[in-house]
Amino acid sequence: MNPTPVPPSPHRRAKHRYTLLELSTVIAVIGILAALVSPSEYRIPLEVYRNVEASNLRSIGQAMLADAATHHNGYQLSSGLPDVYALAAHLARDGMMNDSKLWYSKIDRNYPAPIEPPAILIPAAEVGGDPTINPKFQAAPLAFAVALFPAGTNLKPLPGNTPLAWTRGLQPDGTWSKRLGTYGDWGGHIVFLNGLTKTFKGSVKGGLVKFGTTQPTSDIREALPPGTRISEYKPGI
Repeated sequence: MNPTPVPPSPHRRAKHRYTLLELSTVIAVIGILAALVSPSEYRIPLEVYRNVEASNLRSIGQAMLADAATHHNGYQLSSGLPDVYALAAHLARDGMMNDSKLWYSKIDRNYPAPIEPPAILIPAAEVGGDPTINPKFQAAPLAFAVALFPAGTNLKPLPGNTPLAWTRGLQPDGTWSKRLGTYGDWGGHIVFLNGLTKTFKGSVKGGLVKFGTTQPTSDIREALPPGTRISEYKPGI
């Protein structure tokens, strides 16, 4: 005898299928949450890079001071150097700072990441004489500008608020160039003769002092001794 089939229970729950409206709502909620989270996710690494590069700039300033004190009796002989690349090579030859990574920013749009920065010098053994500046380093986008002081400038009596080096792209009005700046127009760092490094967002806003006075200025040129040259890498120039 065949068993009598059992009819489906009227209380059995039907399998739920999501409607298009429900799916759209879930996707919209996920999108809102992603929009709230993403900015902080991207901000954190940028701030970390900038903090590291502020420390790198401080190291460059310290190397300039140590080189002047150790090898040149307190004089900064950068006046005989043509540009920032030659200054970097000079510091490397004197053993003050050999690490080329300190001169770069990994968030610089001109930085060819993830390419390893080229060495500053070609070793003497490879050129059959004194170490020479690496042509690849000379063509690389350095993140910082430097002050090349006039011949015979003694750093010892200069005011402590005299700038030594700063993030590339600083303009006379105190803002950073969107096209030329290492961080675009976000801002940058400045290292001073007294060893302090300051970070400015957007503009220095009168945070400099006119050389030989107590008057505030936003123009980096006015904060330097007369005759000082500024050297930096200029993208596309």
